[in-house]
Amino acid sequence: MKHIVLICLVMILLGANTGKAADVPGKKIAVTKVNNIKYEVTVILNCRIDFCDTYYIQVTDETGRLVSQPQLFDPAKRNYVFTEKGPAQGKIRVAMLVKDKRSDGSECQVRIDARPDVKMGPFLQGESYHFTLRTMVSASNDKE
Repeated sequence: MKHIVLICLVMILLGANTGKAADVPGKKIAVTKVNNIKYEVTVILNCRIDFCDTYYIQVTDETGRLVSQPQLFDPAKRNYVFTEKGPAQGKIRVAMLVKDKRSDGSECQVRIDARPDVKMGPFLQGESYHFTLRTMVSASNDKE
């Protein structure tokens, strides 16, 4: 009888230690992945330029509603990633380069623009969709 009690006690202690193993520092813990919809926008800037206006990269639906926060355009950065919690509303997504409305541009000699890239849905959770914006540079022809 003593041996059976001792074996049961050892089994209980071993079981308690196994339960605590998840709390060991350095042990990887599984993280639940949020099943968002991902939009990857690549901006192709054909030349290095200095411009003084502020521009943003954004993704909208067919009504113009932003599906994610706009990101500040940086000429040194090529790729921008946006996420939207699904399920997606609407059937169209538009990636575009937009000039900040607060920037009047009266002193700027160089302006950039890009034709929006439009994709048709449906847009599924856990999937990625790629957009490409090819920039066009124009110079002001105002001569005073």
